[in-house]
Amino acid sequence: MWQDTALTLINFVFIATVLPALILNHRTKNTTGQSLIMYLSTALLLILMAAVFYTLGLFWSMVSTLGNAVVWSILTIQRLIYNSTPGQRP
Repeated sequence: MWQDTALTLINFVFIATVLPALILNHRTKNTTGQSLIMYLSTALLLILMAAVFYTLGLFWSMVSTLGNAVVWSILTIQRLIYNSTPGQRP
């Protein structure tokens, strides 16, 4: 199914666009100005999308969407660790 391939490639592009933020957050140990709600909701919605892809039989889309959810979950964890109190630097 061509849709599975297209969605998989799109998800890998999304992952590639988020990687610089992951690396920057790790280097600076700071996520000031970044929204915890956005990270958390994106990660949860991606997990739901992966479940939908699973029910449609789009295996690779499911796998790549779960990969995307992992990246957003890491961003969420970074936000929680590096800025446990808004405006506070470790």
